[in-house]
Amino acid sequence: MSQVKVFDNANEPHKRKLFYATGIAGAEWKEVPARIIEPYSPPTPSLRVKENKVLNAPSDLVGSTTASYRMKARLLFQTRQDLTAYLVYINYPHKFYDERGVIYIGSVDDHIPSVHEGLQRYTVEISMLMTRKDQYDKKYENPFSDTNPDAWYYKDLLELIDMGVIAGKTDTTFRPNDYISRAEFAALLNRIRRLAELTIRT
Repeated sequence: MSQVKVFDNANEPHKRKLFYATGIAGAEWKEVPARIIEPYSPPTPSLRVKENKVLNAPSDLVGSTTASYRMKARLLFQTRQDLTAYLVYINYPHKFYDERGVIYIGSVDDHIPSVHEGLQRYTVEISMLMTRKDQYDKKYENPFSDTNPDAWYYKDLLELIDMGVIAGKTDTTFRPNDYISRAEFAALLNRIRRLAELTIRT
């Protein structure tokens, strides 16, 4: 899957900025004409990893990736027309630059628009499932030479590696048929605990 148009050098970091794919001329990105206001939760590792299928997308983006981050935010628009125009594309792929300039790609899986004409306040609260750009580019690189891509556990193993839950016996071996020791099991539970704490804080 080509990604040249999606993440090229012309995309300079725009900290805490949100973009959506328009589907025009391949894979053009347009900045959402809104300010991110509170409540806002930055991209945080999520235990509920799910397949995030990109459907309404330019051909460059059609496919699927594993979304392992969740972000929640409220977007404030200047006019009702700006909000209405954005909602047309809300199911399209999104790209987000966080406070550090890290790039994420994903889609909105829930949104609640709100219009207050008297206050001239036009907002939408969004919840997004995302993956980091570098993870999207490389998918899942398996560092272990002794794991079989046809094995029943292979996909789950790569997801756990990506989340930082599983580590190998060495940098290049996993030894899938070995018994797990009490020490290894304790380390595994502790990594899951840390990830769960990060998720609960959101």
